[in-house]
Amino acid sequence: PLSAAATRVEEKTSRIPADELFSKDDMLRIMLVSSANDAAMALAEAVGRRYDAFLFQDAIDIFVARARARFAILGLNDTSFQSPSGLDHENHYTTAHDLFLLTSYIMRVHPRLWDMTREPDAVITSQNNSRTFNLVTTNTLLGEFPALIGGKTGLTDGAKETLMLLYPIGRMKDGQDTRIAVIIILASEDRFGDGRRIIRWLEQTFNK
Repeated sequence: PLSAAATRVEEKTSRIPADELFSKDDMLRIMLVSSANDAAMALAEAVGRRYDAFLFQDAIDIFVARARARFAILGLNDTSFQSPSGLDHENHYTTAHDLFLLTSYIMRVHPRLWDMTREPDAVITSQNNSRTFNLVTTNTLLGEFPALIGGKTGLTDGAKETLMLLYPIGRMKDGQDTRIAVIIILASEDRFGDGRRIIRWLEQTFNK
């Protein structure tokens, strides 16, 4: 469920009332399609509860510890993970290289997550109250570039505008597989303008 504690996180939130119960996939959609921090906290809380956490903060702490352990295995050595919401914290940071490693891992192991980010909108229904909620993507480039494989937006005062995009760039020499460009934009003043320019350059350079 979307607990009351999870809904108290700072913007950006889904504004869905507390205690609405959703499937895991729909909670992921709330987080990935509409970039809702309350959904990120609720998912992290659910993981912590599976490991017998009773208090909300204990559940979040368990999730953070497990995420850090996984990041170490993946070689994200320049990442310091503090909170599922990704909100500004003096010890919460990462790099373009580590984000590339994480993006590549998700493509290999959890590609459905990128599929969800390609949804321009979605309608979800709570399992306990049968209430419907409309989700709208925060990625305005989806309508402009239908070939996008996936993407994720981000925005905080400290990080400024951020954007990750996956875009196909032609084919390998054997003609079998489409290559995928991973675009990572950090500390931008105009993430969508920057993303648009990079995609157009990729199309002119590789998709002739």
